[in-house]
Amino acid sequence: MCKYLVLMDTDKIKNYIFSTNKLKSIRGASSILAELNEKEAVKSRVGSHNGVCVFAGGGQIMGKFNSDNEAQEFIRAEQAKYENCDASTTGIIEEYIDGFENVVKRAQIRLRRAKEERTYETHLLSNPFLKTCQLCGINPASKTKHEMFVCIACERKMKIGEKIRKTPEKSPIYKKFLDSVEDKEWEGAKFADDLSELGELSKPENYLGLIYADGNRMGERLFNRTSETEYQELSKAIEKGLQESVFESILKYIPKPSRKYLFSWDEVTGRDKDKFLAFIEQEYDIDWVRKAKIENVGDGKTIRVSTEKKSLSLIINDKKTNVNLKIDDVRTDEFFVKTENGRLNIYKKIIPFEFVVMGGDDLIMITPAEKAIPIALEMLEKFEGKTSDIAKKIDQEKFTLSAGIVIAHSKYPISSFTQRGHELLESAKKLNKDKWYRPEKKSEREDISTIDYLVITTPSTNTVDIIREKDLVYTKGESTYKLTQRPFTLQKALLITKTVKAIKNSGLSRSRLYSISDSLLKGKNQSISNILSLITRLKEDEKEIEQLVQKMRKETLFYQDNMLFPWNSLGGYTYDTPFSDILEIYDFIREGDANDHKNRI
Repeated sequence: MCKYLVLMDTDKIKNYIFSTNKLKSIRGASSILAELNEKEAVKSRVGSHNGVCVFAGGGQIMGKFNSDNEAQEFIRAEQAKYENCDASTTGIIEEYIDGFENVVKRAQIRLRRAKEERTYETHLLSNPFLKTCQLCGINPASKTKHEMFVCIACERKMKIGEKIRKTPEKSPIYKKFLDSVEDKEWEGAKFADDLSELGELSKPENYLGLIYADGNRMGERLFNRTSETEYQELSKAIEKGLQESVFESILKYIPKPSRKYLFSWDEVTGRDKDKFLAFIEQEYDIDWVRKAKIENVGDGKTIRVSTEKKSLSLIINDKKTNVNLKIDDVRTDEFFVKTENGRLNIYKKIIPFEFVVMGGDDLIMITPAEKAIPIALEMLEKFEGKTSDIAKKIDQEKFTLSAGIVIAHSKYPISSFTQRGHELLESAKKLNKDKWYRPEKKSEREDISTIDYLVITTPSTNTVDIIREKDLVYTKGESTYKLTQRPFTLQKALLITKTVKAIKNSGLSRSRLYSISDSLLKGKNQSISNILSLITRLKEDEKEIEQLVQKMRKETLFYQDNMLFPWNSLGGYTYDTPFSDILEIYDFIREGDANDHKNRI
């Protein structure tokens, strides 16, 4: 019987992944950690020290060992492996003196304390002959790359990130996604070169969405398992449920990869010559094409670019649907052709999302802006269903997730993106906790999926709470007005998106919509008067708007006195309204998805 439990956890995962704003570095760092935490690899490493792997996922490892020496050797080996990748992990050993449940609880407490007490190295450069890395701004630079001073850690991340961009199937997380997809359209698709290219795929353009999700009270449920088998079964079901929910939600709203126009086959030697050469230079790191000869040969089916020693060829197939690229007859690539206005236009497939973290019950991913909220809501709903069997088995009502969603410009610093996402996640999780812990009677407790979101149009270093306190709360006389009801339960968030789509379909003009919004800043009486005035001035062909307003009065968004519409009374002289919550995401909810949730509310 094994006598010692080892519990390890990766340190500062977010700091490691988001040490730079470069997507390639983020992708590389994410892949490095995913490989380090790959289950079969962890089991093998634990087994090499005569141990048994109990759990591996989400940056954590739990293993059993026969002796204290073997346990210590394993921890040292893991820490060395992490250090080789410029990452770190903390581990503790807990002796089996009673049951599994108590051992795990003690181990978790000790691990948390060890991580809090741990000191981390900081590189303070005082030597005038040393240069700071221009990517992370922390480590000393060791070499130059593309006229930038970079450190060893950032160079490794960038190199792996670029490799995975061109061969996405080498990403451990994306490989699982591909295995779940039947549509061959995803074959040959590549990751975006940077966040700006990803932003170009969004509508409106140049905006991105970041989804930051986490399970509710998962630690509490896991630590209450009385045996290793129960622990493994639950953790496996949670991870599988999240993975399937994410993949299926993506495919519902992003059924195919995006396509980006590169150049026209007919204009490679003409007006698209610069586009063609710039693409070849950047994509394949080729510096000789500017001096090369470009010619169309083989009855127009081959474009050859060559110097005395180097060459590349683009060959179009007979059906004129695909182009194959060969570089020095060694490297190859494939592009897609679309005939438009009599021209053969060349496109590349782009994967329009990015998995940053996915393991256990944790998720961070980047999507086009208008896809973030629909994907997140679908994921929360699916997760409840996919984990219902294991919930019943261990006598739990259900398992739920909380999510924070940030929508901002693609040039918004990724570190701020993730920080705001984390704050929104905490806000959503607080609502879940309030619904679960606050009721005095256990029968009144609710375990609910929750969500919070923020659209950032003006960069700010303020926290989400400060932004809302400053922009969405005001006093007038004795009354306090809150222009938001966030965070939301899943059902209320679905109702919000349904309302946005209904407003778009009703014909209510943007000017009228913002007129209502402006009136909300003038207090309760003025805004109520404006709504009534709007209704009385409607023309006969605009009666659908009146029906919408009457319907909104009856919806649970306005849950008390309909005479107060668009306000709700919170008691005393405090009022709130969801109108700003609706308006904030107005541009990021597509009308085409209007029926997606109509039967769920």
